[in-house]
Amino acid sequence: MILGVLVCIRNQPTGLLTYLDSNDDVPEDDIDRINVRDNLKLAQVTTTTATGKLLQLLTAIAAAAAAITTTTTTRCREFWLLA
Repeated sequence: MILGVLVCIRNQPTGLLTYLDSNDDVPEDDIDRINVRDNLKLAQVTTTTATGKLLQLLTAIAAAAAAITTTTTTRCREFWLLA
């Protein structure tokens, strides 16, 4: 058992052990130093961005399809009228 405690202590950084053994009081007005991650906000931003890009892509595809359809229809009409 003592060997396990010694191995555990040996593997810990000395600064951490000193901090844990400290008798200083915890400051009451210290700022929150934990990186707070708002998963909902990240998901909404990602979805909005992805939806916007997808909408732009689909609009471009629809415009290209309309141009191809118009060109093809015009050429077919010209061909059949002239043939």
